[in-house]
Amino acid sequence: MGQQPKKPYWVGEPPAGTPLGPFRKRSRAGVYAQFILQPLYSVAIGALWLVALVASGAGPGGGRSADVETGSMWLSRRKMRLELDGGHEDWEIWTTQTLANAFARSATLRAKKDPDKTGPPPVVTLDPMDRRLLSAEEVARIAEPMGWLLMWTRHEGPDDKLRLVPRAQAAAFRTSPAE
Repeated sequence: MGQQPKKPYWVGEPPAGTPLGPFRKRSRAGVYAQFILQPLYSVAIGALWLVALVASGAGPGGGRSADVETGSMWLSRRKMRLELDGGHEDWEIWTTQTLANAFARSATLRAKKDPDKTGPPPVVTLDPMDRRLLSAEEVARIAEPMGWLLMWTRHEGPDDKLRLVPRAQAAAFRTSPAE
């Protein structure tokens, strides 16, 4: 058997054990339970986050200049319907919209926080809940025409989140952390 062909829309290779998806659909009971109980746990988690923020003495806005993470613990009605009845095409539309919004947010953050573009390249992290029925390769193919590549070289180990970087700055990530 020969080597697998190089995938032009991602950088590096996924660490062993990394779940590439697609993931199973969630149970109806789990989706309904999350939707009904989310006001309760949102208040509790918000209070804990605020206590941790005050205790650490840090203000909001830390981290890298233009990094964006998708995913939310809040389940909207639209997302609930997608979780319950969405097919592959519906998830592809959702993921495409989520990535487009995240890439736009990243560009806006970069323009505000790093107008000279001297800082590290932005990274968009896609949560598995925003790509449930899509594999990593399908996500990479969606992101590639938008000018972003799937990046594996900075993964610490098996992880179900996908990290994407702008194609123009992907060279900054071409080496592995050990190098």
